[in-house]
Amino acid sequence: MEFPKTLWGFRSSTLANIFLLLLVAMKFPVNHVSAAKQFQNETDRLALLEFKRQIYDDPFGVLNSWNHSQHHCQWQGVTCSTLHQRVTALTLRDKHLSGTISPHVGNLSFMRFIHLAENQFQGEIPKEFGRLFRLRVLNLSSNALGGKIPANLSYCSEMIVISLESNRLEGKIPIDQLSNLKKLELFYLMSNNLTGEIPSSIGNLSSLIRLGLSFNNLEGNLLMEMGLLKRLAILAVSGNKLSGIIPASIFNISAIGVISVSANSFHGYLPNNIGLTLPNLEKLYVGVNKFYGKFPTSVTNASGLEILDLSTNKFEGQVPANLGDLTNLHRLNLEDNLFGSNSTRDLDFLKNLVDFVVSRNQFSGDIPISFADCKNLENLYMQANFFQGTIPPNLASLKSIQQLDLSSNNLTGPIPKELEKLQYLRYLNLSYNDIEGEIPNTGIFSNASQISLIGNHKLCGGIPELEFPPCQVIKGKNRGKFKVIILLSILVAVKVLDLRKNGASKSFKAECTTLRNIRHRNLVSIVSYCSSIDSRGDEFKALYGMGVAASILGDVYSYGILLLEMITRKRPTDDMFMDELDLHNYVNRALAGQVYEIVDHLLLSKAGDGNKRMTPGGDKTNGGRDMDCVISLLKIGLKCSEKLPNDRMHMNEVVGKLHHIKDVFLGVRAYQKNLEA
Repeated sequence: MEFPKTLWGFRSSTLANIFLLLLVAMKFPVNHVSAAKQFQNETDRLALLEFKRQIYDDPFGVLNSWNHSQHHCQWQGVTCSTLHQRVTALTLRDKHLSGTISPHVGNLSFMRFIHLAENQFQGEIPKEFGRLFRLRVLNLSSNALGGKIPANLSYCSEMIVISLESNRLEGKIPIDQLSNLKKLELFYLMSNNLTGEIPSSIGNLSSLIRLGLSFNNLEGNLLMEMGLLKRLAILAVSGNKLSGIIPASIFNISAIGVISVSANSFHGYLPNNIGLTLPNLEKLYVGVNKFYGKFPTSVTNASGLEILDLSTNKFEGQVPANLGDLTNLHRLNLEDNLFGSNSTRDLDFLKNLVDFVVSRNQFSGDIPISFADCKNLENLYMQANFFQGTIPPNLASLKSIQQLDLSSNNLTGPIPKELEKLQYLRYLNLSYNDIEGEIPNTGIFSNASQISLIGNHKLCGGIPELEFPPCQVIKGKNRGKFKVIILLSILVAVKVLDLRKNGASKSFKAECTTLRNIRHRNLVSIVSYCSSIDSRGDEFKALYGMGVAASILGDVYSYGILLLEMITRKRPTDDMFMDELDLHNYVNRALAGQVYEIVDHLLLSKAGDGNKRMTPGGDKTNGGRDMDCVISLLKIGLKCSEKLPNDRMHMNEVVGKLHHIKDVFLGVRAYQKNLEA
C-alpha cells in the first residue's frame, strides 16, 4: 500500500520531530545521572587519597598503585560495586602500614567491609565510621589504636562483625549503645585496656555468636542476662578482674562450644550437669580462679570435648575414669589442685591426649603403665605429687613425647635406658626423687641443658656436664672422704678431700676462705661454711648467700640475680654499677616503661616467629606475649633479689610462677596479658 506523498511528508516530518524530542528528553537525564555518578565517584576517590595521605610508612609499597594513572576501583585493596563503581570494601590486611586512619573514610558511604588488621595504625578509631550505614564488617585488630570505642558505631545497623582485638583501646565498652546492633554476630575486643563492668544490656545482642573480651581490665560479675544470648557459641572473658559465680543461665546456652573464663576471681562449683546442658562443648578453660568441689563427671556427656583446663583452683577428689570415653580430648590440665586419692587407677583413662598436666596435686601410687598406650602424647607434666615406684620402661613407647616432667615425687629405682630412644624428647626432668644407679649417656642424656636430675643423691655417671660422681666411686666404699660442693645457681665445682689425712678440717676451712675471696658473675660472697656432717660421714656442703648467715633465702637471692643477668646480659660486677646503682636497681627502674632498653636484644630477636622482631612500639609477636613473659621473669628476679631476706619470694612460689610463664609461652594454657610476679 502506498500513502499519498502529502500524508507521507506529514508523517515523516512529524516522526522526525518526535524522534528529536525523544532524543533530547532522553539525553538530558543521562547527562544528569552521569554527572551525579561522576561526582559520587570523585568523592570516593578523594576519600581514598586522604586515607593514603595519613600513611607515613608503606614498606611493601601496596599504595603505589593509588595514583591518577588508573581508576581508583583498580587500586590495590579497593573493591567497587559493578553497577555504580562505588567503593564497597577496603582490604589491606597485614601490609605493615603505619599511620592513622583518616576520618574521610566516613565519606565512603557504600562501604560494606573494612579489613585493616595486622598493621601499625595508631591514633583513635574515627567516629565518622558511624556514618557508614551499610557497613557489615569492621576489622581493625592487631594494631596500636587507642582511645575509646566510638559509641556511634551503633548507627551501623547492618554490622555483623566488629573485631578490635589487640589494640590499646581504653575506657568502658559502650554496650548500652551497641546493643542496638541486632545483626551483630562477632564482637572481639580481646587484649586491650578496657575497664568497667559488662552491662546487662549485652543480653540485647540477640544474634551474637562469638563474644571475646579476654585480657582487659574488666571488673564486676557476669550477669544472668548473658543467658539471653541463645546463639552464643564462644564466650571468652579470660584475663580480667571479674569475680562472683558463673550464672546458671550461661551453662544453659546449649549452643556454646567454647567457655574461657581463666585468670579471674570466679568461685563456686561447676554444675554437676554441665555435660548435659552444654552438649556441644569443645573447650572449657576455667583455670586460675577460685573454683572448688568435685570433678564434674557429667562433662563426659559432651562427647566433642577437646580441651579441659581446670588448673590452679581448689578442685578435689578422684578424677573420673570415664574421661577415657572422650575420644576427642587431647589437652587436659589439672595442675595446682587437690585431685588425687588412694586409688591406684586414678589416671587410667588416658587414650588420645597430646598434653596432660597434673602437676602439684595429691596423686599417689605407681605411674600407670597405661600411659604407654597414649601414642600421641607430646607433653606430660606430673611433678610435685606423691607418685612412687619405678619409672615404667614402657614410657619409651611414647614416640611423640617432647616434654616429660616427673620431678618432686617419690620415685625409686634406675632410670630406664629405654628413654634414650625417645628421639623427639627435648626436656626431661627427674629431679628430687630417690632415683639411683647409672645415668644413661646417649639420646637426651647427652645434652645436659635439656635434662634435670638434681636432688637424686644415689645417681652416678660419667657425663662431666651433669656433675655427678663416677659410678665406680659410688659403688666402692667411700667412707673417710667428703665433697665440698659449691652451691651456686648452677653447680660449678666438686672437690673431694680425704678425711683420713691430717689437717683435713683445716683444708676445708681454707677452701671456704678462698671461695669467699672469689669474684665471679655467678658467685656471691660466702659468709659462712657448714661444718656438720651427715649420718654417713661423707659429705659437707659450703653454703653461700646474702645476709648474716648462709640460708635458703640466700640461695633465692642468688637465683634472682642470675635471672636478671640472663635477661639483661649485664653482670653485677660491670663498671656501670657503682654507688647506689646495682643490677637490681637497674632493672627495677626500667620497669616503668623502659624494659625493652635493658633486655638483651639477642634474646628479643629470637623471640616469636618468622622474622618479626619486637620493638618498643612496633611489631608485636603474639600480641606482645613474649615481652610480657620477659617482664614477668624480670619481676621474679627482682622479688628474689630483695635486700631484706624476708621480703624475698619463696622458691616453691617461684617454681609455680615459672611453670605458668612457660605454659603461657608455649600455649599450654590461656594467655594472661599481665603476668604478675
